[in-house]
Amino acid sequence: MTHRLSSVAALLLIGVSASSGGAQAFSFNPLATLNNNAAPTTNASPATIKTPVVICPGFGNDSIDYLTPLSQPREAGFISALERRGFENISTVPVKRSDWVRVAGGLLDMGFYTNSALPTGRGYGWYIKRLKECVDIAYEESGGERVLLIGHSAGGWLARAAMGDGTWDETTGVRTADRVRCLATIGAIHKEPATAG
Repeated sequence: MTHRLSSVAALLLIGVSASSGGAQAFSFNPLATLNNNAAPTTNASPATIKTPVVICPGFGNDSIDYLTPLSQPREAGFISALERRGFENISTVPVKRSDWVRVAGGLLDMGFYTNSALPTGRGYGWYIKRLKECVDIAYEESGGERVLLIGHSAGGWLARAAMGDGTWDETTGVRTADRVRCLATIGAIHKEPATAG
């Protein structure tokens, strides 16, 4: 039994949601894990977090996957988990599964064959454009609060690509740091490709 409890203790997680009003700690009951009831309990209702959140879906995912994944109840979704932690302004880059066929357009880009294709090109340009539009809307609707980007899988490196060289909008001169507070990624690969040649 000691070995099992130490394994459970190794899984002990304490989540803290930071906000301007302080922090909210979540407790974890290791005995609940042994009973297959791993839902963390909260000591008080979470503080409201005004920071807008934009979720960047992963390759092949639909926006609905973050609200009601696999037709499960809304409470099972990632958006609901963020709401339980106090976030109230959450949006998802509008993507349908069928949109991902556009990635094949990248095959028509000669840069694809010379390892010099840009993320704003034919393959993923549509996604970058939608991501930036979604961030701009969240920024405006929040009254000018910078956005927390959460990128899942390919959405993580596409969000990083959207942030680019620090220029958010070349026509207006808006910098990325003026729109994006932070990028957090879940299951995203951030390794540079090997140099060709």
